[in-house]
Amino acid sequence: MHVPNLIQAFVGTGYWTDFFTSTIPSWFLPVWLIASLSLVSSALIFLVSRKIVSSVIPWVALLISSIVFETGSNSPLSGAIEWLIVNVPPMVLFKSPQHLIFPTTLALSVLVGIFAVSSTRVLSTARKVGIFLVLLVLVSVWVSPFFYGNLGGYVDVYRLPPSYQEINKIIASDPEPGFRVMYLPAAGSPQYLADRFQSNNQGGDPMVIYSPAPTLTSDLAPNQQTRDLASGIEELLAEQSAPTNASKMLAFLNVKYVIVRYDVIPNFGPLAGRWNASLVTWNLQHMDGLKLLASFPQAELWAVKMQSTPLVYAASNIIFDDVPILGIKNWQALEGQWSAYGMQSVNGTAGILRTNNIYHNFELEVETKLTQAQSSLDNWVLWRGIDANNFYYAGQTGVGYFTVGRVERGQRTELYSSWMAYSRGQPVWVRVLASSTSSQVYSGNGTSWTLQYILNDSAFQTGFVGLHPTEGGQFGNITVNDSQGNLLYKDNFDDSNLIQLIISPRFVIGHTVVVSPVGAKSAHVPSNAFAQAVATGPSRFEVTVNSSNPFYLVYSQTFDPGWTLALAGATHILGNGYANVWEIDSPGTHDVSLSFQPQVLFEYGSIIALVTIAASLVLMTNAQNVLKSIVRRTRRRTVGLIHP
Repeated sequence: MHVPNLIQAFVGTGYWTDFFTSTIPSWFLPVWLIASLSLVSSALIFLVSRKIVSSVIPWVALLISSIVFETGSNSPLSGAIEWLIVNVPPMVLFKSPQHLIFPTTLALSVLVGIFAVSSTRVLSTARKVGIFLVLLVLVSVWVSPFFYGNLGGYVDVYRLPPSYQEINKIIASDPEPGFRVMYLPAAGSPQYLADRFQSNNQGGDPMVIYSPAPTLTSDLAPNQQTRDLASGIEELLAEQSAPTNASKMLAFLNVKYVIVRYDVIPNFGPLAGRWNASLVTWNLQHMDGLKLLASFPQAELWAVKMQSTPLVYAASNIIFDDVPILGIKNWQALEGQWSAYGMQSVNGTAGILRTNNIYHNFELEVETKLTQAQSSLDNWVLWRGIDANNFYYAGQTGVGYFTVGRVERGQRTELYSSWMAYSRGQPVWVRVLASSTSSQVYSGNGTSWTLQYILNDSAFQTGFVGLHPTEGGQFGNITVNDSQGNLLYKDNFDDSNLIQLIISPRFVIGHTVVVSPVGAKSAHVPSNAFAQAVATGPSRFEVTVNSSNPFYLVYSQTFDPGWTLALAGATHILGNGYANVWEIDSPGTHDVSLSFQPQVLFEYGSIIALVTIAASLVLMTNAQNVLKSIVRRTRRRTVGLIHP
């Protein structure tokens, strides 16, 4: 929940403090503070002031040092603690400083226990009983928040509905290894809508825990690139008009099953506040390669019937593009037969796109340009009218005309047209100053402007709708400001979009890799590259690679520098927006190992834990005999040294 301060760590609550204080009634909170602080303080003062101080010093030292570590940024040594968390690999096991609460609670338990025994050792039975009762009351008050069961409402008791049980059975029966499951919404901590299985609350997604296969979430991913990619695919599937081949992104991410949920709404992620389960279901129904397997009141289960990305593959098609991971923009085709009057009439059933973005009382500037293609004739800027079926437009019509008009329910009407002698490939700037009752339309070159037409139409609301490059024309250098000059929107259309790139024909799943041109050694495009991997453990693979040329090897798991390919000269880089990729310059056939080095820490820890458990069992079952044997051997050696 948070990093504790010194007082919170001193009474052993640590990062649970929010749970404690929310659980304890306000009138009882002072009693809890006095009881917990007085108990710990009394124990420490008593033990340090007695002859047994030498035996408790190690536990006091452990308490103080663990509090220093646990408090992290609130610690007196905050700089050193933060440095250790970042630079010392074993510290990753604790995730963050507040997860070091266990040494504090261990030391407190031991010290309170020693205090209880020492304070009653020489007393009469009656006084022992009295002190015991006082200690019992203080400790009971200290741990009383746990008596409430739900920790102040932060924790819910979740019962898995039968529908999810059936969904999990279907997924668990799939023998194919390595696939992922995507829950929509993909928030790792959604808000559950009240039903007979769950109260209206949030706090971690139980379905992620119950899932029989790895899940894809948009707010719990291990690094920013993966979060961006998961958020982008989530937005893509929830758009007003998602592309039919958006399922290609699911196959790219090895998502074999999609679960659309009706019993939750997202608290976090890109769909927070605008989740529409019915729209998502409609999109999935119209996507390529998706099949509905089961439908229940709480959720639907869909299967992706497309070839997914292999876990390990050698790329035979390389795209060098330093792309950001952006969500698909909300572009919709403006369909319908546009009618017009005058000599500049055109058939406008394609080529114009719109978005749902609305900016009132705006100033728009945009550069337009017809391409050199003979079919490139029209290029308009659209802004919204009274509703989603009504628009104004301005820009080029045909080759050479500047036009202004409006569209009502698919019917286009030109209001103004002027011959400007434009040519294909020539930049034409459009400027629109829109208010609640009128719009001023300018043409120009980006620095100087000529007023072309003033629209006065009180039936129309103003609002910028959107721009998009199409086959017919190009847009760039777009800015939208409000009436006070504040920047509302800017897009140069010079950035790529990884999601749009992957769903384009340029990207072939299992053959293509997208890598940054920065630092790339050469444009390797081997047509005969081959890779085959065999798993030899949870994080180890034996890989056979073969290529006549240098090539790229792709491992379709989240990028982490801990992944190591045992091949001299292989360079580890980020590819496909999230995956591990190695540049391999040595052609030929190689048998190499791919492993996750931090796993070694876990294996060492497992060995230490097993040895510790075994030693503890021996001591508990035969402690007296073991101690006597150690004492006898020590005495014999001592006697041997004194009397040789």
